[in-house]
Amino acid sequence: MISRYSPSLLNDFEKCPYFFKIFYLDGRKKELEKPKSYYTLGRTVHDALCKFFSLFVEERTLEKLHELYRQSWREILWEKRGFENKKEEKEYGLRGLAMLEWFYKNYDISVRPKYLENYYETILSDGATLVGKIDRIDEHTDSSLTIIDYKTGKDTMDDEEMPDDLQAGFYTFLVEKKLRRPIKEVKFIYLESRTESNFTPDGGYSKKVEANIKEKINQVENATEFLPKVSYLCKYCDVLPLCPERVNILRSEIPF
Repeated sequence: MISRYSPSLLNDFEKCPYFFKIFYLDGRKKELEKPKSYYTLGRTVHDALCKFFSLFVEERTLEKLHELYRQSWREILWEKRGFENKKEEKEYGLRGLAMLEWFYKNYDISVRPKYLENYYETILSDGATLVGKIDRIDEHTDSSLTIIDYKTGKDTMDDEEMPDDLQAGFYTFLVEKKLRRPIKEVKFIYLESRTESNFTPDGGYSKKVEANIKEKINQVENATEFLPKVSYLCKYCDVLPLCPERVNILRSEIPF
C-alpha cells in the first residue's frame, strides 16, 4: 500500500501500471533501478544551483557556479554515474556547463530565494499524504510567491499547457497548503532548451488540482490489474527483463 504520493510516483503509474507495481508495490526499486547518465546530469545541475543561491551575492560568479557543479559531480562514485565510458561522461558534463552558463547570463543571479530544495508535506481529507521537493521559491514584496523548477531534460511545454501539468499543480497545491501564501507565478526553466514556461494560478485552481490528485490516487488504490503499457520508453525501462511484454518489445526493436 502506498502511503505517500509525489508527482513522479503518480506519473509512473500513468506511464505504466506494471512498472509501478514492481517498483513501488513490490518494493523492488532499490534492487532494479540502474544508474542513469541523465540522473547524474540533473542531480549535479540542481545541486550546483542550490549551493550557488546559498552564497552571498558578491560570491556568485560564473566560475564559482561551474566549480560547484564539478564538485557535485565528483561526489558521485563513477559506478553510480551511469555512463558507458569517459567520452560519454565528458559530453554530458559539457552539456551541464553550457546549461549553467546560459542560466547565469539570462537570469537575475542576485536574487535571494526564500526557500531552496525544501521538502513539503500535507495530508488530504481522505488521509493520503502528498510530498514534494521544490527547487526554489522566491518571495515578492507583497508576500506572494513564485515557484521555480529547473528542467534538464529536452521536453518542454507551452504556457497554456502548464495549468494542466500534474507537477505544476501538485507543487502549487502543496505550497499553498503549507505556507498559506498566494502563488503569483509557477515557472519551469528548461536549461537544455534555453526557454521557460509559466502561468499564474487563478482563485479556483487549487480546488481543481486537489480533485485531480484525489482522482489519480483513487485510480492507484483501486487498481486490480497492473498491465504493461507499451511505449517508446520500454527499451529504457529497468523492469523490462521482468515484463510480460518483453519478447514483443524486443522483437519490435530493429537495430538497423
